[in-house]
Amino acid sequence: MKLKTKLLLGLSFLFVVIVIFGSISLYYINRLSNDSKLVLRNNHESLVYCNNMLKALENIPVKKEAETTLENNLKKQEANITEDGEKEATQELRKNFQELLANPMDSSNYPQIRQSIHVINDLNQAAILRKNAVVENTAKDANLWLTIIFVVLGIIAFTFVINFPSVISTPIRALNEGISAIAGKNYHKRIHINQNDEFGDLANAFNTMAEKLDEYESS
Repeated sequence: MKLKTKLLLGLSFLFVVIVIFGSISLYYINRLSNDSKLVLRNNHESLVYCNNMLKALENIPVKKEAETTLENNLKKQEANITEDGEKEATQELRKNFQELLANPMDSSNYPQIRQSIHVINDLNQAAILRKNAVVENTAKDANLWLTIIFVVLGIIAFTFVINFPSVISTPIRALNEGISAIAGKNYHKRIHINQNDEFGDLANAFNTMAEKLDEYESS
């Protein structure tokens, strides 16, 4: 294998290590981001709608626009159903609110309206807690796997960095020693490099030269 090929493979290996670690990091970062968005988006909006409807319900006897406020937030809630049981609670809220609109002076169904709003609110609060737990578990998984992968890839990369330079430094040192020996007229010196690359070819050429010089010296 040519020395250029070995260097290319070595650098490619380090590149692959970086790409693998970076890809896994991005995967978990995106998962955490998506899970967080789910918590902050739909369920948080439902909590806001419920809070607005409760305030509007209390103001209906004294403010005419309170009915409009409750209606607007109820419509938003009807378009934002995400949890099991939330649809039924929202439908019940709509039914009770329509009864109230039919007879605004009758406040007898206020408790039912308030109860439906609280059910929707509780469902979304429970969902937020559940999704927060998912986010926390994802973060723990990310921390665990990234640590494991970092350690494994770190060990592999460290081993590579320690051993790969010897592919170049060892034959260079051997050639340097051989040249020094020849310079000192030690023509019996031979270099043994078991590499099928340029260094191996150079060692063979050196040994041939040393052999010829030894023969010339002995003649």
